[in-house]
Amino acid sequence: MMGTFLLSRLNPPVRVSLWTPVAVLALATACARAGTDHVSANGVDVRVRNDSQVVLGDVVVGGKRYGEVKPGAHTEYQRWERAYRTSRASVVAGTKVLEITPFDHVGEDFICSGKLTYLLSVNAGGLAIRVQPDAQTSGAWTFHERSCPR
Repeated sequence: MMGTFLLSRLNPPVRVSLWTPVAVLALATACARAGTDHVSANGVDVRVRNDSQVVLGDVVVGGKRYGEVKPGAHTEYQRWERAYRTSRASVVAGTKVLEITPFDHVGEDFICSGKLTYLLSVNAGGLAIRVQPDAQTSGAWTFHERSCPR
């Protein structure tokens, strides 16, 4: 029979179509994606700016490492699948490790495209973070309630 092969080591032997491995792979890929949020094809370009008067070392925002950022300086952009108006961040300022963790993102819309800068500042209360759209984005972000379109 054309387009099949025999798995003779199985008891009893089984005939399998040559398309079976392709179908199994497609099904596995579809199942793996079923539980994940959709990701924008373009994504969000994110950088970090140090809005404080001290050097920030070991800067990590949203799980992405940005390294050391001097006062008033900003990092290179990194591509994120999606971003929020606030993000988890940690830095080393002097000898102190400072962290900020949003309570949660429940009900918050995703930022799915554009360029943005997270502004980090160190004050008496610890680390603060806020976000601003970059000039290239013209102040317009694409927000989505549940997931970013592909």
